[in-house]
Amino acid sequence: MTLLPVHCIYLVRRFYIVIILLCLILNALGAEEGTDISRELSLQEAVNRALEQNLGLIMERYHPGFFENDITLPQSQFDPAIRIRSEGKG
Repeated sequence: MTLLPVHCIYLVRRFYIVIILLCLILNALGAEEGTDISRELSLQEAVNRALEQNLGLIMERYHPGFFENDITLPQSQFDPAIRIRSEGKG
């Protein structure tokens, strides 16, 4: 599996945030006043919808382990490093 640089991961996340904000703004602008678009949902329906529309979960389905870099890269600074130097006569 090819690991993406950390800055690429942050750019992807920022892209998704911008898209979500744009969708929310366009939805607010497109909604007509006086139009009731609300609907009652049961708790189970609300949970199912949230899970279906969660971008993080959708990405994880397509790219398992994609966000492992968020944890492993910062923690790698604590990995031990061994240096061996050999000065042979020969």
